[in-house]
Amino acid sequence: MPRDPRALITLLLAFSVSGCLRKSPVICVDEAEPAPSTQAGAQTTGGSEAGVTGGGTEMEAGSQGGGAGAQEGPSGGSSALPEAGEWAPYEELPPRQAGIINAITKASPAWVEQGSEVNLWVEGREFLTDAELRFSNPDLLPADLGGVVEGVEVISRTASSDGEMDGLIYYLRVLPTAPLGPVDVTVQNVSTGSQYSAPGLITVVSAEEITEQGADDVIAVTGASPSIVPIGSSATMWITGQGFNRRSTILYSRPGIQLLRPTETVLETMNEGENGIYSSITIPDNEPAGPVNVTVLNPNGSSVTRLNAFELGSATPAPPSPEPPACPDDLELSVTRVGQLTPLELRRGEERMVELEGEGFSCRAEVLISGDGVEVTSTAQRSSPADDSTLSFTVRVAEGATLGPRGLTVVNANGSDQSNPLAFTVIGAEDGGEPSSSCP
Repeated sequence: MPRDPRALITLLLAFSVSGCLRKSPVICVDEAEPAPSTQAGAQTTGGSEAGVTGGGTEMEAGSQGGGAGAQEGPSGGSSALPEAGEWAPYEELPPRQAGIINAITKASPAWVEQGSEVNLWVEGREFLTDAELRFSNPDLLPADLGGVVEGVEVISRTASSDGEMDGLIYYLRVLPTAPLGPVDVTVQNVSTGSQYSAPGLITVVSAEEITEQGADDVIAVTGASPSIVPIGSSATMWITGQGFNRRSTILYSRPGIQLLRPTETVLETMNEGENGIYSSITIPDNEPAGPVNVTVLNPNGSSVTRLNAFELGSATPAPPSPEPPACPDDLELSVTRVGQLTPLELRRGEERMVELEGEGFSCRAEVLISGDGVEVTSTAQRSSPADDSTLSFTVRVAEGATLGPRGLTVVNANGSDQSNPLAFTVIGAEDGGEPSSSCP
């Protein structure tokens, strides 16, 4: 198993989000968060904030929800932390447009403390792997792990949203001098130039504000997930109970267990009256197997211990050797020409498989379609590893899609791209006959 703690945490949470989490609040990461408060959002064309780019795999971590849709967000100047609000139903959001960011619905946590470091989760639509994240507050910077600054990790069509939304993860450092109050968050796709800003999506708060939040006395520690952590690995534990405080700390009965970063407390989970704490840990290779007791300690000195909360299992076997890539030339190949679709005409309201002809398509090529109401709904595939002249993928045309010619762009794995502004045409659902082919 890889030893990079962020990669391990990402793998753990990505696996858990895929199924059982929706039914188990003990393990749930995304659903354990309280419903986010709504914020305003708008597409923009510029920005002066500093940003970081990157790509990655799915993880949905966090404490509290952020913003959604185009509704008014909380005003500044209040000493209270942001409160939970109502989700904006996905069907009320604008339809997807390939490569065009038109919604940011959530940030988790919704508040960050001066002088802290936290995994920030931002959710929206059409985040590409080259997305940048920027803040209106210059004292919000990328954190580092062991001296290495981590980039943005982008997750397409997250499992917890049933494929409706994309997400990104940013390991954030908040300077002790960061001004208090709301912070605007902007996400931009470098390859398409599309960007979207969400005013006041997160809020910088002081340590005094956080210590006032939560219970005085710990009442109970009711569970820990996962139930087994392999020796020599890292994991993000989800500890549940009652009477937790924003400043609660976790103590483990094994002195060899090491904390990777400060804990994050969730005061409102999907189970009414339950609190939760995320605790990122690593287990040394020489730690013996067996049960671990977990103690939650509050700032006033009260504590509760859960005996045998989870187990340390046997060491994780070495991973198998990676398979060679299906296309050895994937990162060396540059797209040189984008032709037309077959069929050349697509009707409103239909979803169908199409073929795109051209030259220099890589195995991991991404297809972007201009305009509204038309989206690519499957991964583009070459007909064979050796054929770089044809891509096959599925396209969905909305009932209200604008009629007329559409452009199409192909972006290869190495970042090269080519476009055809007249790749196909959207026609009305009532037009008779079969859609015409681009072949004579």
